Amino acid sequence: MRHAHITQFIVKGSDYFVAHLDNGGVRIGMVGGVCHNFPQAHASRDRLIAIKTEEEAERFFDAFTVYQPNWTNYRVIDQAASITDAMDRYYKHDRLNRPGGTRERLIADRQAEFDSFGFTCIASFHDSVTGRVIYVRQAENGIAVCSDIARH
Repeated sequence: MRHAHITQFIVKGSDYFVAHLDNGGVRIGMVGGVCHNFPQAHASRDRLIAIKTEEEAERFFDAFTVYQPNWTNYRVIDQAASITDAMDRYYKHDRLNRPGGTRERLIADRQAEFDSFGFTCIASFHDSVTGRVIYVRQAENGIAVCSDIARH
């Protein structure tokens, strides 16, 4: 089976990208991380090729990538009073506070996902101050901050 290859980037950011593939499809993904390929006939293809900024790519990627983590691969490392509190402590300050309303948008997006699903990924390994993926989930006493377990 032949894998599709990128022919041209639509958006090429430091964290997220969208690109045309040699099979007519479109790929969206995190740089150095998870990617999703959409075939040429996919209903979302037109929306993908219309993406103009890395922020739009991140929003589309995040909306498409919601899944339930395997919690056995995570451990509670802290408690937080709120999503904002957790992001202030675990999201890289320079990335969270980029110009153009990035902070407000990211916190609102993570809050909405938390409200809908009871958990959310607040920082990828790219964005985390620990260099590990950080999730938050509902806990008896507030919000549990969880990190993926390092594998050696």
